[in-house]
Amino acid sequence: MLKYILGLAVILAGLYFYPQIKTSTGGPCQALETKMLAELPEQITDSSPFAMFAGMISNFTSGEFGEAMVANKYPDLPEPLGCAIGYYTFDKDDITS
Repeated sequence: MLKYILGLAVILAGLYFYPQIKTSTGGPCQALETKMLAELPEQITDSSPFAMFAGMISNFTSGEFGEAMVANKYPDLPEPLGCAIGYYTFDKDDITS
């Protein structure tokens, strides 16, 4: 039984820390912002002001926008956990539509 609990803990820890490792950021909310900025320019033209703005701030994500976004979607969860869930469930159509 202990093996299953430890195995589950390792899997959950891996799911929590994977976005931070993949995007080389300091937290799950910063990883969510980095993923959003990486995927959104595909939806817009290079001449739009948002594309220029997204390119300028892509290396300066603080996690505040990710925290605000998941606070509305998952109000009962702590922001870092909500951001980790949001990283896996992010749909760029939610932002662009």
